[in-house]
Amino acid sequence: MRAATGWLLALLAAGCSGAAMKQEKVGGHVFNLPEQALEEENVFFLPKDDYDGLYFVLGSETAPAEQVRVILGTTEKFCNFNTPPVIDQVPRACAVARGQAPQPKTGRLTRVARSAGATVNRYVYKGEDGGVAVSCRSEDGQSGTCSATFAWRDLVWDATFDEQWVPKLDELRAEVAKRLDEWSGDA
Repeated sequence: MRAATGWLLALLAAGCSGAAMKQEKVGGHVFNLPEQALEEENVFFLPKDDYDGLYFVLGSETAPAEQVRVILGTTEKFCNFNTPPVIDQVPRACAVARGQAPQPKTGRLTRVARSAGATVNRYVYKGEDGGVAVSCRSEDGQSGTCSATFAWRDLVWDATFDEQWVPKLDELRAEVAKRLDEWSGDA
């Protein structure tokens, strides 16, 4: 758990002042965030130059396994219900962003494997009816790459991170919300 503490400190440091800032607009929100946090790559599953969103990294100065990559977008672009969701958590996050459902409660996660020998692990909040909180893909029993999708106000965000951080999901949710609140200026 020592690495997890370092990761959390790196996330907190990512918001420090003194960095060059860049302004980005998503939906009706304007964000002023550190340039070093912005990811310049295109989001592979969204049309180039047609994505109303942000792609940023928490812990950009840390090793890749300790970084959390976050995509933030509007429901119009992120919640395309003409195609089935790629990630199990998308329908709930979209409903929350549209004001149709409450945020999933935080709490203890329970691991649920999809099937015997499956390469996908799912984690659900114990006692929560909101479905899957985190989905992770792994090979050969190694730590997998995970995805968690939630809403921030009327926007949806999806984070990608190493499976070792699943126990810190509640801290991650709080950190993403805190950063977006700080960067938005419309808190």
